[in-house]
Amino acid sequence: MSIDALQSKIRKMKNPTMVCICPYYDQIPAYLRENARAEFGDTLRAAAEACLAFSCGILDALADIVPAVSVETACFTALGADGTTAMQQVLNYATQKGYYVLLDTFRDIFERGGEKNWKKIIDYVRTDCRDVETM
Repeated sequence: MSIDALQSKIRKMKNPTMVCICPYYDQIPAYLRENARAEFGDTLRAAAEACLAFSCGILDALADIVPAVSVETACFTALGADGTTAMQQVLNYATQKGYYVLLDTFRDIFERGGEKNWKKIIDYVRTDCRDVETM
């Protein structure tokens, strides 16, 4: 069972911690946002790439001490298709690193598809969307 795998990882690492991977765009270090913008321009793809880079950095830093991660969908789905692709890459990377991985859809459901985060992102990233207010 899934819980057995989690308990095994906790016992092996002697650490019951689960870290939430929730890369809210406005909280990602500026240098990651700037690097992504330099490569992809002022687009949602750039925001998704910054979220991916930040998330993978957290996963790298904690791989030897934390047995489990929870990936919050709202932070990624707010970025559309590029965000969903980045989320899948984070999930795959976490699995490859040996984490027990939980997909957290709670905020996504209750914040209407990550609308709160999406509105924050629009403040930081200019897009080609003509009808941003009606989403």
